[in-house]
Formats: sequence, structure tokens, C-alpha cells
Amino acid sequence: MPHLLIVDDEVAFTDALASYFRRDGYQVTTAYTAAEARDAYDRVDADVVLLDVRLPDGSGLDVLDGFEEPRPPVLILTAYGDVPLAVDAMQRGACDFLTKPVELTVLATAVRRAVDLAATRRAARASAPQSLDDVERVHIAQTLHDHGGNRTHTARVLGISRATLIKKIRDYGLGGPDVLA
Repeated sequence: MPHLLIVDDEVAFTDALASYFRRDGYQVTTAYTAAEARDAYDRVDADVVLLDVRLPDGSGLDVLDGFEEPRPPVLILTAYGDVPLAVDAMQRGACDFLTKPVELTVLATAVRRAVDLAATRRAARASAPQSLDDVERVHIAQTLHDHGGNRTHTARVLGISRATLIKKIRDYGLGGPDVLA
């Protein structure tokens, strides 16, 4: 049963989401402040974190920065979304950015994708890569996934040129026929 940590200062909204996801088979922990989020993160082994940006005692993005690695996939859910905020959240490691109001089916799909990503990350850690090339391949694949396949952004995050990234994608067999796209 996947464990979901929901952090949002809107108590009724948070409790409604918790009920919805519990009915869908998730174990759910809730937090309503940045301090409660940090405490809950340290207490529970969440598979996915659903995190609001504006909390009464701080920024959800600062909370995200404070999560220890390896951290679970974090989905940002905010009523105050704009492109610069979304970019900032993704650069800080969020795996998705959703704005309120959000349809429950859209949110549920995003959470399921994040649960799948968490399982993939656990499996990658458990398989303990045997060589430096394996470590690099896994890191490139994960970073590429975290950035939605955007090679330009992935290269920037990895600190390599786009051409080098494309070569490594080819060498490691990480891309399909659209590698040059």
C-alpha cells in the first residue's frame, strides 16, 4: 500500500484529499504547516509527497529543499501557480506541478505516476550498480525522467552539453529513434 504525505494549510481540502486517497488504497499522513511537514517527513516513509507552496509558517519549496535524499517524488499543488514558480519547483526537484483547482482524476493520475517513479527509484537503488558507467547511466536516465525527457534542461542540470548528453543517451541505449529531437 503506497504511503502519501499530503501537506496543505487548507484543512478541509487536505482532509478531503486524504479521504479520497485512503478510499483509493493509499496510506495517508497529513500536515498543515511547514513544521508539521518536516516532522511527518522524518517520521513516516512516504512514497510520494503532495506539497502546497504557501504554508502559514513558510514556503513549501523551502520544505522541499530540506527533505533528505533519497527523497520520494514530490508533487507541488498550489493555487498560486505561474511559470516561474513551476520552473523553480522543478529545478528544486519536484516531479510535477499542478494548480488548484485540480480535477481529482488528474491528481490521481499524477500521484500514480509518482508512485511508479518511487518504485523505479527504489528498484534502481536496490540493484546497486556495479560500475561507474552503471551509476552514470542510472543517473542520466533518472534526471531525464525527472525533467520530462527535456534533453536541453537535463543537460543543463547534469552540467554537460546537450551534444554530450545525446551521445550518452545513445551509448547507454536510453533513447528511441527520436534521440536527435
